[in-house]
Amino acid sequence: MNAIAQAQAELMITVLSGPDKGATYKLVSAKITLGRATDNSIIIKDARASRHHAFIELTPNGIFVTDISSQNSLSVDGTLTKHAILKSGSQITIGSTLLRFEVKSQLPQVPTVRSQALDTYGKQTSPMPLSPPTFSKESRNSNDQNKKRNFYIVVGLVVLGFILLLAGPKIKKSEEIPIRNEEMIEEEIKASQERKTAIEKQQSEKGIGTVEYNETQSAYLQGFRDYREGNYARALSSFSAVLALNPKHELAYKYRELAKRRNDELIELTMLQGKRYMEQNKYALAKNSYQQVMILIGDPKNKLYLEAREYWNECALLMKGAY
Repeated sequence: MNAIAQAQAELMITVLSGPDKGATYKLVSAKITLGRATDNSIIIKDARASRHHAFIELTPNGIFVTDISSQNSLSVDGTLTKHAILKSGSQITIGSTLLRFEVKSQLPQVPTVRSQALDTYGKQTSPMPLSPPTFSKESRNSNDQNKKRNFYIVVGLVVLGFILLLAGPKIKKSEEIPIRNEEMIEEEIKASQERKTAIEKQQSEKGIGTVEYNETQSAYLQGFRDYREGNYARALSSFSAVLALNPKHELAYKYRELAKRRNDELIELTMLQGKRYMEQNKYALAKNSYQQVMILIGDPKNKLYLEAREYWNECALLMKGAY
């Protein structure tokens, strides 16, 4: 599609499946970004999508979609790709969300022609001069009354505020501040030193300030960021590293269990999605789902990994027979 055709067309994105199913977006700029982050042009509320997953760009050579995610994949019409041209009806898969790209032609606008008056014989007549607007005496009086009314309202509000200010509670004089002697000051210093010693002892027991503590906190923060962004497998690895350094880290233990559960749920959901694609004879999409399962598990000896690999091989054979 050349630049003129693009300018005369309406470009649409419709969500066919996924958390945002049914949503429709109109592409109004030359570059549209897609992902989970809120600064994208199209926000995809899908845990399997990256924060900045892909972008659609209008160029003189056509309309292209480009994968910019380093963790998750992108497919167009069932084929994994990093960069592909789009045509009307193309289906884009991001995570578990399926999008349809459409090009709707618009009727060209008919240029308007300025009409001129013609007399009985078809000759052009000069336009009638416009007379300046006139205002009646009643209209002027009404405007003057509105101005006076607004003035009185403002004055009334100022007076009311002043009255409320005067009627408000009076500020009481502060109580007399006692003057402490040296003995009292010495007791305060001693109490502060005792609190400081207790804090230092508590931090020493926890290892705060040591190299090992700093490494533990760094791994925990990385795991928490991954968990918040939906990268549960990486979060699980980070929290396990924290517990290896500090087995008593309660938050790391809590979030490791949560990350494991979320990751297991995501694996089962992706497996189920792959089986549904197989039932619909969408073998390329099914292969993509099973590949995602193997990436999420990462252990070739795991039973679920072996199951996903068998299904992947089955889809590959079925695709060969389909051509």
